[in-house]
Parts: sequence; C-alpha cells; structure tokens
Amino acid sequence: MEDGLNFGLQLAKTLGGLAVVLAVLVACTLGLKKTGLWIRRPETEPWIRVLAQRAIGVKHQVVLLKVQDRTLLVGVSPQGISLLTQFEEEARDSAAAPSVTMSSPHESSQTQQPL
Repeated sequence: MEDGLNFGLQLAKTLGGLAVVLAVLVACTLGLKKTGLWIRRPETEPWIRVLAQRAIGVKHQVVLLKVQDRTLLVGVSPQGISLLTQFEEEARDSAAAPSVTMSSPHESSQTQQPL
C-alpha cells in the first residue's frame, strides 16, 4: 500500500514540475511576442529586392537585385559575391522607348540597350 502512495506522490511531483516548466515557456513566449522580439515583420518597402535569379551551375548563380534606384547583376559562388554589372534607369518621358544605362565595374564605358 505504501508503494502506491509513493508512486502517486512521485507522479504529482513530476506533473507539478512539468506544469511549472510549461508555464515558464508560455510566459517567455508571450513576453517575446509583446516586446516584438519574437518575429520581425517585413518592411513595407524593402530597400533591397531580388528581381530574378538563375542557377548557372551546381553552386553558382546570377542574381538581379534592385537596390533603391539601381539595378545590379551579381554573381554568387562559394567564393563570394561579385558585381557583374550595374543598370541605372534614366529619366524618360512616356512616349520614348525605355532604355537602361549599363555600366560594368571592369569597364568605364557605358552602353545603352533598349528593354
């Protein structure tokens, strides 16, 4: 009979400890949500956006980025990220054909290509 009493007491201690741990976890979760540290909300207008990306190998890809008012083409590899070229949109009126100024970090000349 005493074994049953010890078992019941041990079970009550274990469940009580579990309840305390769960209460602490819930309190921490609610505290993080209330302070805003739980999940960062995305910005309404991010200053950098990925417009397109294309894999050109197993671990290599080309990524077209929009950073504020500039469009960048970068290469991504295990060795790092390299700027391939930079596109800057020119001011244009609605009747003109759209064009983009393209400059390479390796060359100082600029060329215009229609979109």
